[in-house]
Amino acid sequence: MIDNVTILIKGIYDAFFDQIFRYCTYRLYSKDLAEDATSAVFTKLVQRFPEIRHKSVPEIRQWLFGVASNVVTAQRRQKKRQQDAFQELSQTSGSGLVGNEPRFHRLDWPVLYGAISRLPDKQRDIVILRFFHELETAQIAQIVGISPVAVRVTLMRTIRKLKKQLQEPFEGL
Repeated sequence: MIDNVTILIKGIYDAFFDQIFRYCTYRLYSKDLAEDATSAVFTKLVQRFPEIRHKSVPEIRQWLFGVASNVVTAQRRQKKRQQDAFQELSQTSGSGLVGNEPRFHRLDWPVLYGAISRLPDKQRDIVILRFFHELETAQIAQIVGISPVAVRVTLMRTIRKLKKQLQEPFEGL
């Protein structure tokens, strides 16, 4: 049975979803990131609804945009931190981060981390989970929210892309 709170929240969602989603898209330049941000905004609405339920419609709209601004800023900071971490890793040797097997010592870690840092988020996550954490395809699929087949295809394409990026500086030598 649907109660009054659910009906009120659904009404707010229906009235403001498009506006909040567009705002997040304009700020994040990515539909996927905007969907995540919008979801976080409306999750916070549900969590905080008892506090804001007596506000007027303009106040609720303002509150939603304030939350959206905070969520977007947090996502951008997180992305910047990830990029900074990969940039830092690309400047140092990574052999201490992974196993001590001889195969790891042959890698040019700064070049490899630089190439990985340029991958889109989902591809980067799949590569890291597979090769640095040695997870199986099914486990990776659960973590990133796609099918095992999609993980295998993405991984194959990403490896091909990385090979090309890593070989390009040496072509013509």
